[in-house]
Amino acid sequence: MRFLLFTLFLFTLISLSAEDRIPEVNSLWNQAYQENWKADSVVDILAAAHNAYVLLDPFDSLEAREAIPAIKARGNIVGAYISVGTGEDWRDDFDMLDGSLVEKYWGEWPGEYFIDRISDDVMTVIKARIDKAATWGADIVEFDNMDWAFDDDARRKYGFHVSIEESLEYVNQLKDYAATLGLSCMAKNMTQGAESFAGVTYESGPSNREWWEKEDLIGFLEEGKLCVIFHYRERQPEKALSEYRERYGDKLLVLIETRSDRGYLH
Repeated sequence: MRFLLFTLFLFTLISLSAEDRIPEVNSLWNQAYQENWKADSVVDILAAAHNAYVLLDPFDSLEAREAIPAIKARGNIVGAYISVGTGEDWRDDFDMLDGSLVEKYWGEWPGEYFIDRISDDVMTVIKARIDKAATWGADIVEFDNMDWAFDDDARRKYGFHVSIEESLEYVNQLKDYAATLGLSCMAKNMTQGAESFAGVTYESGPSNREWWEKEDLIGFLEEGKLCVIFHYRERQPEKALSEYRERYGDKLLVLIETRSDRGYLH
């Protein structure tokens, strides 16, 4: 009988969804996205981040991945950045994507190419990154550029063939794979087809503030999911933060890049 009860308890733990295991956090730190000025340094994160969601790019920084255990020891949740909709020529696995990417690089980000088709090579590369994120001790994998197939203008300009339906099946397969390794996944810039993700990250600025479907973000917040906004180039950071709080409440995590000191208001 005791063995049966223990087995049932263990099964319950294993079957918990990834988002059920994410504790509450109260601030946001960013080493991965560098839009305009310098992102948070690993040194600053180790010194000042507590009970925070900390987004790192451990694939591009030995310092970042080696710091993951120490960052987590301060009560932080660590997210590992990966792009699931593009190949980046500065990554050491870029050559493995040869034949799976469009030929013309993305105009906004030289060296970055949209995925043309979901090939076995693409799945192998992204799953290998998820494996590494798990090995290094990350809690979450953040799926950047997962909305690429939804962009009709980019489709016409760069000529990728993957359909919206194929892209959604692809990112959810990756999410399910990450879950087998104990990792949660954050959707990026979209909630459509990401209902089972642990949360969502949006990016915005003064000229495109709250471009997303507000009800989608509110719905994720009401479900207790991790919801994040990286807001760039802001001249009035306190005012912007107050407006976000007024609309969405204090469960929304906001990181504001300020023009005055070219740094972040956490």
